[in-house]
Amino acid sequence: MRAIVIGRNYTSRLGMIRAAGLAGCDVFVINTEKKAETSSTVFDYSSKYVRKTFAAPEPDEERLVKTILGQCPDGNEKAVLLPTDDYAAAVIDRNQERLRESFLFPNAEGKTGEAVRLMDKDVQKKLAEESGLNAAKGWSLTFDGGGFSIPEDMIYPCFVKAQTSFRGSKFYMRKCGSAAELQKHLEEVAQDLKKRGQSAELLIEQFIEIEKEYDIPGFTNGEEAVIPLFIEKGVIHLGVTGTGKLVDSDDFPDLKEKLETFIKKLKFTGLVDIELYESRGQIYFNELNMRFGATGFAMTGTGINMPGMLIRTLKNEEPAIRYDKAGAVGKRFASEKVIYQEFRDDKISWKEYQSCIDGADFNFIRNADDPGPYREFDAFIRKFKMKKTIKGFLHRK
Repeated sequence: MRAIVIGRNYTSRLGMIRAAGLAGCDVFVINTEKKAETSSTVFDYSSKYVRKTFAAPEPDEERLVKTILGQCPDGNEKAVLLPTDDYAAAVIDRNQERLRESFLFPNAEGKTGEAVRLMDKDVQKKLAEESGLNAAKGWSLTFDGGGFSIPEDMIYPCFVKAQTSFRGSKFYMRKCGSAAELQKHLEEVAQDLKKRGQSAELLIEQFIEIEKEYDIPGFTNGEEAVIPLFIEKGVIHLGVTGTGKLVDSDDFPDLKEKLETFIKKLKFTGLVDIELYESRGQIYFNELNMRFGATGFAMTGTGINMPGMLIRTLKNEEPAIRYDKAGAVGKRFASEKVIYQEFRDDKISWKEYQSCIDGADFNFIRNADDPGPYREFDAFIRKFKMKKTIKGFLHRK
């Protein structure tokens, strides 16, 4: 069977490529990063599971759809579409009618645009609260073409982010400690939107001091929710998880039940990723992603192949849901890309980089059964290290 992995992040793509390959699929890859056609960091292309690669730079949605349609398999068998970020997931969801004849893909009751609706953080928070999960108080702001109006009952400090991830920017995300800070930030966002000729909705939440963060990869067939493990985050770089430890979800029975209730409310068939955080003994819902990100490989790397469950479900194969988490609990992982970014930005030394990677039970790029991607990544980072060392030496002189 053909699986088409779509996304901009090479680590996220690689994790999905390997999961689909282990599920017995021939894997095609569509790279959607903005410079996809000239990118030098397509390490996932070297995976032994990859058969063909294509470029469809975002935000050209029509080009991506046509690229997908161009990969229709021969015969009657449909190919599976596996998005690895919000943009890819949204394009597939909005174009279900064009794709349905030749492809299988994640969906919410088969309704076009329903998964996109569920990406709205305000919708997510309401469903989370209905399921018994804690959530910070929030306010939704809409850009009226000129600016944003701040609600009178705003609580400070607060945190600003995009209401829907695929429509937003990291630039929007900021902690504001006062009305003056918030007003200044909203004016900057408004100027950016005017320049781009775009509209946006923002979600502003009461800021809560975070003591610990969790990532929960899951799978759902529209009726059941599968959450074998929680990921307790370690190193985080610009919101992306660099290291983590796998924790048994059964250690949190009440929370797990509420999360399962929440996931079932989505009526979604696909992979999900839920972010939680802990403050003063309370665990809060942060957001839901309607797809797997890079941390999803934390499951696959320990033998729990959730994309495989999705593929079997979409193909109506039995048993679709099967896994063994006995050897996974307590395992630690490190994402080479994120740890490299920490080294690049002078947050850690080269020795600390190596220690972090070598000290993990498994990594996201380095893999003995699929060595190609890490061989290229390692050559890339060592070349970068050499340039950085020479630059530092010349600067000292």
